[in-house]
Amino acid sequence: MLVNHGFDATSLSSIKGVKKFNAFFIGHTRSSAEYVQSPANWQLRWLSDSLARESDLIVACKIKWAFRVKPDIVIHADDQHSLCIELKLDSLEGYYPAASAEKQILVERGLFAAGHTKPFPIYQRDLQKFLMRDLLGLDCSFRFITRSNSSDSDCLTWSNLLEALKPLPDLPLYMHTALEMAGHLPPIAELTSPEEGDALEE
Repeated sequence: MLVNHGFDATSLSSIKGVKKFNAFFIGHTRSSAEYVQSPANWQLRWLSDSLARESDLIVACKIKWAFRVKPDIVIHADDQHSLCIELKLDSLEGYYPAASAEKQILVERGLFAAGHTKPFPIYQRDLQKFLMRDLLGLDCSFRFITRSNSSDSDCLTWSNLLEALKPLPDLPLYMHTALEMAGHLPPIAELTSPEEGDALEE
């Protein structure tokens, strides 16, 4: 994965043993001697100290965060095609790095700035596309479900999604209540008779 995205792996070619391989990315105190550890466990401070080339650090960061950014729902049409859905009700789209310490490391390396003038921050959906398309090699479509309208062709509001799914099945009360509170479904009292409403509440 690293080499395929322009990472100079010369320094890795001489490493022998699982623990030393892990230590290159994580540091000696946290590295396993038995298993190759997930890139999600790579330590940004250690990577920054180990990697002199900015391009190598960018690739390593993207792979590290991609392993923490799996879409909420992935529907496989077949082995090569998928639909990825990210669901947001109250929360906003995340971005990486999120931790202040990691931001500061990348600021010091000249790789982080507000306004998208630097490689970072990188938004959640961009990392998901990197994970699914570039790392896993799938032909993916993406949909981002949020409360508010957007001009982005990947985005749908909950209201539009629910409208497209009608007629809706009988939703569990907790799901209906969450959508009602978000303003995307009418109150359950408007959909049921008093007796049905009482039974649902029970």
